[in-house]
Amino acid sequence: TQIRGGEALEAGRVEPDPKFGVDPTQCQGVDLWKDNQPAYGLNGTYGGYLFAEQAVRVVREHNVSEPLLLFVAFQNNHPPLQVPQQYIDRSPKAHRTTINGMMTFLDESVGNITAALRGRGMWDDTLVVFMGDNGGFVNQGGDNAPLRGGKFADF
Repeated sequence: TQIRGGEALEAGRVEPDPKFGVDPTQCQGVDLWKDNQPAYGLNGTYGGYLFAEQAVRVVREHNVSEPLLLFVAFQNNHPPLQVPQQYIDRSPKAHRTTINGMMTFLDESVGNITAALRGRGMWDDTLVVFMGDNGGFVNQGGDNAPLRGGKFADF
């Protein structure tokens, strides 16, 4: 979910995994993990905030003499269509204001990450690959033209 809620990893719904330290009895009501343990205290937080803040923190704390691979998998432009109201309010009052707000949030977040890279003098040696995982969800307003299909398509 976009808003951290707790329904994904309730006790008994995941198997113990010693490799990652996953203990289902320790994740009741917490559907987000950080540092091999449930990320307590973050339920109700918009997931994009968490990902962007963590990415900026990693850049700011990174030893610039060492290479860095940073993979940030935002959930934006993905159902459920949720974003803090302030981003919806910044969209023109037209069709699809929520998805427009989600993209505004994503743009701002990527801007914050690139600003952190610039601030650390890392930008000139950075390769950014920006991509989506698949086509748009046609049943929720996605339009993949001129390509065919979309989310859940077999090609």
